[in-house]
Amino acid sequence: MAFAAGTLRAAVASYVQSPRYYRALIAGGPRYDLKGQKPG
Repeated sequence: MAFAAGTLRAAVASYVQSPRYYRALIAGGPRYDLKGQKPG
C-alpha cells in the first residue's frame, strides 16, 4: 500500500493530536506501535 508522504504525515498527526491519544498518555497506559503491538 503506497501513500504520499503528506497524506501519511497528516494521518499520523491527526492521530497523535487527538484527545483520546492524550488521555491514554496521561493515564500511563502502555504505548503501541502502528501495528497494535507493544514496542520493545
